[in-house]
Amino acid sequence: MTTTTQRTYTLTFLALVLLFAGTGFLAKAYHAQRQNRAEDHFEQGQRLQRAGHETAALAQYRAALGIADSNPRYELALTLTLFDLGRLQEAQSHLTELLAQDPTNGQLNLTMARIAAGEDKTDDAVTYYHRAIYGSWPEQPLNHRITIRFELVDYLARNGLQQQLLPALVQLQSDLPDDPSLKQRVADLFAQAHAPRPAADLYLEVVKARPRDAAAWAGLGTADFAMGDYVGAQGSLRRAVALKSSHTDVAAHLAWVNEYLALDPTRPRLSSAERYRRARHLLELTLSAVDDCLRAKQAPVPNALVQQTDQAATILGQQAKPGDRDDATDAALSTAGALWTSRAAICPAPPSPGTPLGAVLGRVASFADSTN
Repeated sequence: MTTTTQRTYTLTFLALVLLFAGTGFLAKAYHAQRQNRAEDHFEQGQRLQRAGHETAALAQYRAALGIADSNPRYELALTLTLFDLGRLQEAQSHLTELLAQDPTNGQLNLTMARIAAGEDKTDDAVTYYHRAIYGSWPEQPLNHRITIRFELVDYLARNGLQQQLLPALVQLQSDLPDDPSLKQRVADLFAQAHAPRPAADLYLEVVKARPRDAAAWAGLGTADFAMGDYVGAQGSLRRAVALKSSHTDVAAHLAWVNEYLALDPTRPRLSSAERYRRARHLLELTLSAVDDCLRAKQAPVPNALVQQTDQAATILGQQAKPGDRDDATDAALSTAGALWTSRAAICPAPPSPGTPLGAVLGRVASFADSTN
């Protein structure tokens, strides 16, 4: 092969190399240009969405996907915008495809949960909420988990799913950071779910951290009241009143508790004389309640009730000597309990806790049973 021929081959080879390199460069440049155009559409969609222009944002996301149809960021943005616009069937179709590719994605599962909740598909909604809670969140996973737990609890409460609500609240409580505001929010939810014990525990943590929080003291007092801890309720409710709580039930609960504690003859450290005085007062109130009941009903008086009222009058007509006070106290309380039971057959007592008088007589009966 001549030198000229070799030189020709070499130049031809170099030309081909340059051609292929140039083609590759042009292809990369074209691809980069398309990616930039797609990203421009996506970022414009993001700006429009932040400004509240969802429909315009949707068009930009579609344009981005028209250029880069396999980009999961664009697909997710489009899907969430469809959801925000109420186009749930379209959103669900996209979500199903995305979840097939990324089943642990927290945002995808949360959106599916919200769609199922809106369609009253309770089991599906709860399932997707749990998948969202335990799913992957690239940023602030704990914050997302807590937020979704609150959303799940709200959903369960609104739909009356009590059996699932309390476990969900317990799980939410276990995830809480040491934040009094979040603890108080969960305590309120426990109280609304008729679970006063865990509510009281959380309210107690809040008032230790924020001793001048009137709402927390009111919540603690109300929870203690619901559990029948009237001494504890009195202290907390008084603190709430002193701090000018706006809680609607505080004043009523405090008045009820004050009356109850002033009547209760079973409170510890009462003197014999004070127990006797309270027993007589209870008997007087019970007799008066029976008279009011009979006048209101205009019903015939059963013979047993006549005998009980006579016995009550006899007890009230006598004053026991100091050495006889304990027996006289027991007689007065026993007669008051019998009268209250007979009254209930004619005029049923209100629901628990009812009146302070009824609650005290119920406690007296329980106390008597426990000491026999």
